[in-house]
Amino acid sequence: MLPPETELISLDLWLTLIKSHPGFKPLRNRLLRDCLAPRMAMDAFDQTVRSEDQKADRRAQATGDDAGFSARVTALANAIGVKMPADADLNQLYQQQGDLFLRYPPQLIDAETVPLLLTLKARGYKLALVSNTGYIHGDVMRRALADMDLAACFDWMVFSNEIGAAKPNPIIFQALMSASSIPAARMTHIGDNPVADVQGARKVGMHAIQITAELRLRDILGNAE
Repeated sequence: MLPPETELISLDLWLTLIKSHPGFKPLRNRLLRDCLAPRMAMDAFDQTVRSEDQKADRRAQATGDDAGFSARVTALANAIGVKMPADADLNQLYQQQGDLFLRYPPQLIDAETVPLLLTLKARGYKLALVSNTGYIHGDVMRRALADMDLAACFDWMVFSNEIGAAKPNPIIFQALMSASSIPAARMTHIGDNPVADVQGARKVGMHAIQITAELRLRDILGNAE
């Protein structure tokens, strides 16, 4: 499946390699609710978080601008008509969210992901992670990926909050090209999003393959030579 000239395999993270722990978001949303609107019904707050999170993802995809923790909390506060927390409180909330995320870490979509990636490295491929972040920034995600033994699989990890640009913005892919010194034509990016991952990667000259229900990561990479 991989183009034969591929030297570097670039991978999306969410819904390509991992998915959220089922216990995380309900507890994260309660943290946000208790900080922003403690009297608001939890069901209504959950619905607002989902709605605003989807809007933020669509804006990031349309503009190529990163939509991180502070921007998402600001949008959420505006949506429910409350004031933003002070900076110190916002920083504490981010820390609490990070601690919670590490207690309820994401789950691998395929239990064979780590052995598969390590096999690819042993065959000489360079591996990179290129991920939009959202509520969870690169600093926390790196710790979670290390705990999952995923971090050691990658030669480079590029997160949108650290670059200030989100897929499909060419800037985030160009950051990987600059870090690796490997030309785009020798890179293949794999992800689940047809716009952020496929169109974004192809825009800078990379090969791109979309993960689907019928075409899984192991189907793409399992026979790589």
